[in-house]
Amino acid sequence: MGGEINGLDHDTQLKFGAWVSRSIDTVYLAATDGFVLVSLTQPGWVFLTGKSSAANPPAVKMYDLSYQSAGQDYAGMEFLVRKDEYWKVETSSGAPTVYWIPLEEVVIRP
Repeated sequence: MGGEINGLDHDTQLKFGAWVSRSIDTVYLAATDGFVLVSLTQPGWVFLTGKSSAANPPAVKMYDLSYQSAGQDYAGMEFLVRKDEYWKVETSSGAPTVYWIPLEEVVIRP
């Protein structure tokens, strides 16, 4: 495993794929390595949790955010997910925007 990402060789590079909108409280299986980005604008208490693991439902907290805001503040988190792992974003406040950004392989020398 080491530092390899999906066993890339010298003829291959990674690029960010298209952003895909996702829902909260839903378990997803990552078809590629990628990133989960979450944003939330809400006054009061904010609670966001990102989980990922090989188990379904995912059990490992990758990110846990909670704070109290006096105004209309922005909260955000991001975490990495490995290919073939499950991931999920949970909240008990507001309606965050969730995006999946896959990493895609691009052949640079045929």
